[in-house]
Amino acid sequence: MQYLDGGMSGSLDARYGRFTASGGFQFGRLATSKEIADGMGEIGGSLTTVLVEGAVGYTVLGGPDARVSFEPRAGFRYNSLDLEGMGTLGVGGTTLSAQGAFHRSGTDYLVGARGRIRLHRRVALVATGDTRIAGDSYSTWSLSGDVHVRALRWLTVSAGWRVLETQQPPMTVRRNGPQLVALVRF
Repeated sequence: MQYLDGGMSGSLDARYGRFTASGGFQFGRLATSKEIADGMGEIGGSLTTVLVEGAVGYTVLGGPDARVSFEPRAGFRYNSLDLEGMGTLGVGGTTLSAQGAFHRSGTDYLVGARGRIRLHRRVALVATGDTRIAGDSYSTWSLSGDVHVRALRWLTVSAGWRVLETQQPPMTVRRNGPQLVALVRF
C-alpha cells in the first residue's frame, strides 16, 4: 500500500519597479508498507521532503508589459530529505526486525535568469532557470517553462513543467513534473 500522507506548496512573487523578489516552499510525505511471505513479515518506509527557495532579480530588458523581458536573478535553495525504512520477519516463533534512517539537508546559493515573451496582452511564455554557485550540495539546478494566461485583471493562471535536480553524495534527488499555479495580483 502506498499513499501520500500530506503535501503542500506555496509561492510569492513581488515586484517593485524593475526589482522582483520571489519565494516558494514545498512539503511532501510519502509512506508505504507491504506484507511479505504470506503474513510472515512486513516491510515499509517513509520519505519526507522539504524545499524552500527564494530569489531576487532586476529586469534589465523590457518590463511587466513589454513584448520581451529578461531578468537576471540570485537566490538560495534549502533542501531536506528524510528517508526511513523498517522490516520484520517472523519464522518459527522468532521475530527479526531491522530499521534504518537517512537524513540529508543543505542550503545552496544560486544564480539564474527569468525570461518572458508576451504573445498577447493576456498570454505570455515564461522560462526560468538557475544553478548552484556555492553551498552544501555537489550540484543543483532547476529549469521551468510556463504559459501564463491572465484570466481576470487580478488573476493569472500559470501552467508548465519544472525539473529540479540536487546531487548530494551518496544521492541524487530529481523532482520533475507539471505545475499549475493561480497568481493573484494585489
